[in-house]
Amino acid sequence: MQGYAFVSSSNAYRNWPPGPIGPEDDEPTWDTEDDGYGPNKAYAERVLAAAVGDGFLTARAGLIVGPSDPIHRLGWWLERIARGGRVVVPDALAQPIALVDARDLAAWLVGVAAEGRSGAVNATGPAGMTTLGGLLEVCREVTGSEVEWVPVAEERLVEAGVQPWVHLPLWLPRAVARTAWDVDTTRARELGLPSRPLRETVADTWAWLRAHERPPMPPMAHRQEPGLPPELEAELLARHDQGP
Repeated sequence: MQGYAFVSSSNAYRNWPPGPIGPEDDEPTWDTEDDGYGPNKAYAERVLAAAVGDGFLTARAGLIVGPSDPIHRLGWWLERIARGGRVVVPDALAQPIALVDARDLAAWLVGVAAEGRSGAVNATGPAGMTTLGGLLEVCREVTGSEVEWVPVAEERLVEAGVQPWVHLPLWLPRAVARTAWDVDTTRARELGLPSRPLRETVADTWAWLRAHERPPMPPMAHRQEPGLPPELEAELLARHDQGP
């Protein structure tokens, strides 16, 4: 094997979130050994770089989705939308989002490792890829479901105890979302990281969900089961119907 490719994370950057993330060499990474997701990723990068030397590439991945995903962020939205009815969504549907299909990332990593490429790469979808609202609309189209979006203001969501990214997967608060999705992926594009059509990723994920039993969540203490509990959604809908 000519090289070694490691799947790191945007969390390896000390200033993300909220970001933004510029060119890889301009952004500082965590330099502590604290037991946190970001510091652990940055520490693993340093250890592997020292062990491998030339030909070590670290892919600082963004949001990875696709079939066989055990984290279930996109999967939860697909299953909730498929049930139909009134669906609570954040009133931030214009929030930008960039995704990378796990299959694209994996195939690309095999290629760059074989070529002996080295250095750090922001490995996520291109800027302007889609928005939260655009993604949810694709989910609606793919599932063929009849839904009514019920946008709820950030303040009401927080007041009700809704956790960004957890209860409503892929949603970030305004203060973070303004810059968190602003990632320079110039080098990834130069090295040929593909970005298949969003609809293909969503449709394939939905087909996989219907055909397979969902794998268990990885045993990571920092991750919670994604999704809005039905009782909390019902409470939010009732509050919404009561008006301001």
